[in-house]
Amino acid sequence: MKYALNSVAALVALASTAAFAAPITPSSTALQTLSAATFGGSGIPNTAVQALAVDPTMADVTIGLTAHQRFTGPNLVNNGTSTFEASTGVSANPPSSPADPYALWNFAFYVGGDDISNYVFRLYYDFDPASGTDEANHGVIEFLGSALQGAAIQNSFNLGMDFLATSIPGVITAPLGSFSPTVEGEYTFALTAILERVEVGRVAILVDVNNPGTAIPEPGTLALASLALLGLAGLRRRFS
Repeated sequence: MKYALNSVAALVALASTAAFAAPITPSSTALQTLSAATFGGSGIPNTAVQALAVDPTMADVTIGLTAHQRFTGPNLVNNGTSTFEASTGVSANPPSSPADPYALWNFAFYVGGDDISNYVFRLYYDFDPASGTDEANHGVIEFLGSALQGAAIQNSFNLGMDFLATSIPGVITAPLGSFSPTVEGEYTFALTAILERVEVGRVAILVDVNNPGTAIPEPGTLALASLALLGLAGLRRRFS
């Protein structure tokens, strides 16, 4: 699996950024296949995408978000709507790690349609592993549909990419803090479509990152373990 990192500066034009003092709420609609999406590379699955046709009555504008394993490995498990499960760890694939540590997973976005020139699109991303990060504390990439000349924009980013941590006037507003691929937590992402300064469409996902060595047993497993411990306690009393 490989993907190309396009020149962000060539695609993005930052307008006035508006953010709200509230957490990003993951979308509740079912994940779907977005056949038009390649997310800027080859081999990136497009079968579990939180996608939205913004206003099919006026223009065929579609936005989509997903999360996926970086390069090789099993695809991320999801809950069918907007939550993806990923593992902590540093990717061994280039660029070199841990000097420039990338996570084992990426988030990917898609914007396309017949007439997107009148829209502004905002991509929100999260460095804070705590749950419920305010939207105002997310990083934002904002780009104008008019700058895309009718073409789709799509790509796959890793939170370890340096440019996401650097504010660039007219391009990116970086979040506070820094991202660590070895820290467990919840990371939220949103992609919004804005028409005449009004948000008219939004998709949002959450990536739940856990240490694979500290998985929490399911309730059924916990019940069985408790019964086993009770049995051992009974045997100990019997033979002591």
